[in-house]
Amino acid sequence: MAMSEERDVVAMSAIAERLGKTTGYLSPYRRQLIARQVIERTAPGYVTFSIPFMREFLQERRGTILARYGE
Repeated sequence: MAMSEERDVVAMSAIAERLGKTTGYLSPYRRQLIARQVIERTAPGYVTFSIPFMREFLQERRGTILARYGE
């Protein structure tokens, strides 16, 4: 969800700041999402969604997702 708030390419540091975590904390999750081809690296420290319209899907269903899984 934190990644979907940006328009396109997102800095991992921005995601970490938004979540109140360190980039080191996010690294395992980043690796898993890259391995599962949900996100991809665009430059060192930057990622974007690999799945077409994933950002829009998350934005449209934000309330439902947060109600079900929490923030």
